[in-house]
Amino acid sequence: MPYDEITKKEFSKLVASISHEILSPVSNIAGFTRLLYTDPQLVLDERTRDLLQRVRRNAMRLTHLVEEAGTIAKLSWELETLKIEFVDLAKIIEASLKDTGEVVGTGDFGPVLKIPAGELQIKGDSRILRTAIGGLLINLAKDVGTKRVALTVEQIRTGMLLTICHIAPTGEGFSFTEVESEGSGPSAVLILELFKTLGCEAKLFVSPDGARKITVLLA
Repeated sequence: MPYDEITKKEFSKLVASISHEILSPVSNIAGFTRLLYTDPQLVLDERTRDLLQRVRRNAMRLTHLVEEAGTIAKLSWELETLKIEFVDLAKIIEASLKDTGEVVGTGDFGPVLKIPAGELQIKGDSRILRTAIGGLLINLAKDVGTKRVALTVEQIRTGMLLTICHIAPTGEGFSFTEVESEGSGPSAVLILELFKTLGCEAKLFVSPDGARKITVLLA
């Protein structure tokens, strides 16, 4: 067997093993904290409930990061292939918001959405796009502080421009400057790399206030 085939096989086993070893206990932690939090017979003070929510949110963030890293590795080593087809971006965004709701928030406490009405058809792998957009939402939500997260979709000449950014509580935007992804922290690097693996152009912007903006051009 050629050396590169052996390498891919062993690497595939390593990725699968690491993913399972991390995802299995983290999923158990997330599920157990949810049971505690929602148990009507268990009386918890507000501080304990808040701590349980933090543990669950962090467990979900870690789960998402592992999924992103595993997907990048498999695509990069050609252990997994993209399933490119026409998909509805609006439905993928809806699914990503549902996946990440406990971390990102929902309704009035969730992202500010500006999405054109109707079907937004693009070409891509629906499962991986769902993971990637969820990663974007989680990445900005973890540093939200007093800011809010906004998600915008614009139809432009070259495709769909997806923008996820921080905005002020009043709805005002920040002044952003484009930066290299390497200076943005490991989780942002990971999600930008995932979009690049999908063949999308992704850019990162920051503001002097510590706010961030990520744009992705989807064909």
